[in-house]
Amino acid sequence: MVDVAAVVIDVEDPGWRDAVRWAGAFVAGFNSDQTRRSYRRDLECWFAFCALHSLHPFRGLRRTHLELYLRQLEAQEPAPSRCTLYRRHFHAQLVVSVA
Repeated sequence: MVDVAAVVIDVEDPGWRDAVRWAGAFVAGFNSDQTRRSYRRDLECWFAFCALHSLHPFRGLRRTHLELYLRQLEAQEPAPSRCTLYRRHFHAQLVVSVA
C-alpha cells in the first residue's frame, strides 16, 4: 500500500495544501470517531489516487477520473465494504455535479 502521507507531503502545489486543510476541517466536523476514521481513510485513498495520477483532488477533474477511481476501489483486495463503496460513489457523484 502507498504511504499516503508521503505522497501528499511531497506535492509542492499550494492547492494541495489547501485541499489537505479543507479535508481536515471536513473530517473534524463529525462527532463520531468511527465516522471521522472512515472519511479520513476515504480521503487518504482519494488523495493518493490523485497524486499518483497527477490530478488535483478537487480541481480539473473529469467524470472518467472518478469512474477509474471507483473501478479501482471495486477491484481491490480485500474488497471494501458495500457501505464504503456507496459512500465513495455518492461523494464522487457530488464532485462531478459541482465541477
